[in-house]
Amino acid sequence: MTITAKIAMMIEIWHIRQLTSTEMDDLARYMREWLWTRHKLRELSITVQRLKDWDWLHELCRRLDELAGG
Repeated sequence: MTITAKIAMMIEIWHIRQLTSTEMDDLARYMREWLWTRHKLRELSITVQRLKDWDWLHELCRRLDELAGG
């Protein structure tokens, strides 16, 4: 299951009932992981653009799209 799917699942549960403290901790961890991954991919994409490695750039963009839920 992707990070985005885990976050979406936790938010759906949150709409139905209050999350347990463990679930809230999990959601916070998923959000931190999502933000960290997004930040690193964006940083890498800048480096890759400078290197003109277009295949790698397309891969990074694909990963960013996945994180966005696309």
